[in-house]
Amino acid sequence: MDVEDPRAPTLHELARAAGVSLQWRDYTGRDRAVSDQALGRVLHALEVRASTRHERAESLQRLREEAAAPAPMITADAGAPVRLAANAAGRFRLELEDGRAIEGELDAAAPTLPPIDRPGYHRLLIGSNAPVTLAVAPRHCMGVADLGARRRRWGITVQVPALRRRGDGGIGDFGAVAQLVPALVRHGADAIALSPAHAGFGAWPDRFAPYSPSSRLMRNPLLADPRAVFDSDTVDGVIALCNLAETFAELEAAPQIDAGRAARAKSLLFRGLFACLEPSGRRTAFDQWRASQGPLVRQHAVFEALHARFSRGPEPVAHWRNWPGEFRDPWGPLVERFASEHPGDVEFGEFEQWLAECSIAATQGAARHAGMAIGLIADLAVGTDSAGSHAWSRQHDLLLGLRIGAPPDPLNVKGQDWGLAALSPRTLRREGFRPFIELLRANLAGVGGLRIDHVFGLQRLWLIADGTDAGEGAYVQYPLKDLLRLLALESWRNGALIIGEDLGTMPDGFQSQLIDAGLLGMRVLWFQRDAGYFVEPSRWPETAVAMTSTHDLPTVAGWWSGRDLGWRARLDLLDPDQTEQQAQAARALDRKALWDAFEHAQIVGRGTPTPDAKQGAAVARAAASFIGRTPCSLALLPIEDALALSEQPNIPGTVDEHPNWRRRLPGDADTLLEDAVPDAVLSTLQRARIDGSG
Repeated sequence: MDVEDPRAPTLHELARAAGVSLQWRDYTGRDRAVSDQALGRVLHALEVRASTRHERAESLQRLREEAAAPAPMITADAGAPVRLAANAAGRFRLELEDGRAIEGELDAAAPTLPPIDRPGYHRLLIGSNAPVTLAVAPRHCMGVADLGARRRRWGITVQVPALRRRGDGGIGDFGAVAQLVPALVRHGADAIALSPAHAGFGAWPDRFAPYSPSSRLMRNPLLADPRAVFDSDTVDGVIALCNLAETFAELEAAPQIDAGRAARAKSLLFRGLFACLEPSGRRTAFDQWRASQGPLVRQHAVFEALHARFSRGPEPVAHWRNWPGEFRDPWGPLVERFASEHPGDVEFGEFEQWLAECSIAATQGAARHAGMAIGLIADLAVGTDSAGSHAWSRQHDLLLGLRIGAPPDPLNVKGQDWGLAALSPRTLRREGFRPFIELLRANLAGVGGLRIDHVFGLQRLWLIADGTDAGEGAYVQYPLKDLLRLLALESWRNGALIIGEDLGTMPDGFQSQLIDAGLLGMRVLWFQRDAGYFVEPSRWPETAVAMTSTHDLPTVAGWWSGRDLGWRARLDLLDPDQTEQQAQAARALDRKALWDAFEHAQIVGRGTPTPDAKQGAAVARAAASFIGRTPCSLALLPIEDALALSEQPNIPGTVDEHPNWRRRLPGDADTLLEDAVPDAVLSTLQRARIDGSG
């Protein structure tokens, strides 16, 4: 019989050492304990064995050794002394990125480097130890004030697939985004914030949700505009050769996106263009781009080819973890053999990524050339689908046995399970934060800003072990200070703003750290309430982005008419024990409160309009003026509110019950904002941003 050591660590001691919180605070402010069963499952998924006291003792010792081991990267603030680990001793040499070097002797009692004013990734050598990277960050991320004298800028938010462009094949693309630019610049806009452009699954085109990507490191080729690379004659010739004209016309005329059919049609177009690389004279440019890329693009292309193979047939294999064992290893000999036997498929996957990259670069170039100070703002999803390319190619970077979600709250009494894999905090430290830096650089390329979905994940994520419910999760901690420093450093190196989606239950002290690091938070009209009243514009913070709504919330016109409540009642998503009639009665009080706030801000006159769709344009104008008058350094207006539309892009908690992400906007992008309603709304917002009127 195995006698266990009574002095061995408890499960709770081990959880704390592994960065797993023992409790969480619910929406009422009450502290709730994580069950031992849930702790054990989360620890197991973190590869921390904890079944017996002996295992816990071994695991704790291993965690302590990892914590004491020299880190391959140290982060620091520019202009501040750099405190090193207590065991650092001897002579040091710091080689700066600009070629200069600093040498000296460390004080054994308190080893500290002198302040480094130059931000960058520098090389630090101490004695005979292996070199480490010293990442010295600016004090804060690049901000709106750093763009020039005008501090109160604005833009719109757009779900890219919802846009329309003649020849887009039924899914909006970056060419359509570029067509919005002239009208926006005429109105004074500086930014276009986009839905995520992460890669989806080529073999699963109907899996269309932008926040559940196959890879956050790759682009979605369905959003590529081939005319950013090929001339119109070549593109039109391929469409004719592949007999796609009629299919494209049908898809473009449809009120909603048929993702599967559109993806297949666009793939035929792209394959035809791929065959035109040589005759079009684009082969050299493509080959040069391929040569400039690391292994990630090729691995993604290999995954796409393998995934297409295993997804076909009478018994398709959905997840790469169920592929034959030798194909689960992205570096394995059979994977390399498959790639060498299917060079055309692999190269086509790389070609699609090139098209997407060129499209983003062309659109950002058009925006900046037209005078936008920011241009495109990309969107970084909180995690990645564990069945996708990112997880297959970077298995040790992700926590594949855990899913990101949220603990129970009033609207989700069982908690939320988003089904996404997160970066591993242990791998982050062990790999010198490579996975995080890699992610930032992939998404900051070719844009002027980045919105980080669920920015609380920089400090903690609610993680749920496979096979358990959302409520049986626990918070796992992340190195917030290090990640914020790296964000600031990459922000300046890429010339991009950073926005953090900070809606929801915020960790204690998180907001002040966000502000200190120069990330812009988000303030949404519907949530800016104080004792039932809508907070007046002057009281909104400068350190945030002002918004009327988001893709997950009602549009202004939809909120005003109660359209969102009708949907929620139909989908059984109203608050518990609340009827639709009660919800509509509560909304009537909220409508009056909002109009009173507009009156108080001297935006509108007396008399609350009726709650019907016909009043949507007037209310949308007032809402745009309201957020425009705030001191927030950036205001972003959803294009649905510029157009006074009633339907929102997405209703959380639904899959097929609501046409999430599938609605298309009512008009082509090149003329969409020239109609009377958007012209009036955007003009109002511009006046409010300039002088507080409108």
